[in-house]
Amino acid sequence: GYLFSPTDEDLLSCLRERLNGNLLSLPAEAFIDCDIYGDEDKEPWNLFDKSSNQCFYVFTPLNKKNNGGSRICRVAGTGCWDGRSKRDPIDGLGFRRYFVFKTKKPPQQRNGDNGTWVMHEYSLADEDTWVLCKIRNKD
Repeated sequence: GYLFSPTDEDLLSCLRERLNGNLLSLPAEAFIDCDIYGDEDKEPWNLFDKSSNQCFYVFTPLNKKNNGGSRICRVAGTGCWDGRSKRDPIDGLGFRRYFVFKTKKPPQQRNGDNGTWVMHEYSLADEDTWVLCKIRNKD
């Protein structure tokens, strides 16, 4: 079998290619388009197979909290993607940031074990409307 394991640089190049409307240099079937943010059923276990140990590579739009502001709304269903790192620069190509999904529901209202979801978000310095996310369930 083929193990798809792109580098950070590969992912930033793919994001640039995608935003420029070019063909991807990596297998297009490895990527999906999905708005991972929003109020309805956007928890990662509703979007992706929580029993899979693979990474999901997702092109997603960013939504600002306020018009003209710089803060991004990362609400996803009953939780949110909580930033755990600053933007790490990658070889002058762009940035990587680390997030963990946190649910807002109290433990007694949670529906079983939905896993421990983590995400690396890749962004370009000159583009703030789309990112490429690498999402996986650590469990």
